[in-house]
Amino acid sequence: MSKKIVKVLFRKDRSGDFKGSITAIFPESWKDNTWTNTGNVAGYVHVGQHCECSIAWYQQRTVKASPEEYAELLLELKSVYHDYELKVVQKMNYNRPTIKREVSEKDFQNG
Repeated sequence: MSKKIVKVLFRKDRSGDFKGSITAIFPESWKDNTWTNTGNVAGYVHVGQHCECSIAWYQQRTVKASPEEYAELLLELKSVYHDYELKVVQKMNYNRPTIKREVSEKDFQNG
């Protein structure tokens, strides 16, 4: 039996209290609003584990993490999601019509 594929990408905080922290983002989690609020995506960090991330935070306050930077977090995720195949992707397609309707321009400016 094949495992369900779950896309994940990794971002690094640019500044603030969490500067340099790596967050795993599940870019397709917005499809299931039972896990996150409208316009947000699910995330995962070492401390605190599952979290909710705004698209504004993703766009304005983070940069791509390198494979070396996210390697440890990816190993942790593989142990948590052992029933799934994690597929690392490089960006989130937040421009889909469903998200565009649900997220206002104001949300992107307030971060």
